[in-house]
Amino acid sequence: MYKSVSATFDISVMAYIVIIQVFNDVQQVTISCGDTILFSDTINQNLSQISFSIPKECLKDNILSLQLELPDAVSPKELGDGEDGRKLALAITSIEFAKVTDE
Repeated sequence: MYKSVSATFDISVMAYIVIIQVFNDVQQVTISCGDTILFSDTINQNLSQISFSIPKECLKDNILSLQLELPDAVSPKELGDGEDGRKLALAITSIEFAKVTDE
């Protein structure tokens, strides 16, 4: 499964993604900006937030595009659990971006 998220920034930022559910208990998650991998890990039900920095170089014309790769996404139907054919991976409640401060 592949999803794209876009936002506009003119500075380097931190991203915080709040997760309330990991479908099928474990999911491999890779978040990238073009060819730059920003986050890659296997997550499970015990992880409630993903955070990663986004370098200013990921901005193109002040637009940030993130790609989420979720290769373990699977439908309930594929698991023999009903007729729902939607591929599911994560239930996300929020995505927040915060300015990176130089200290």
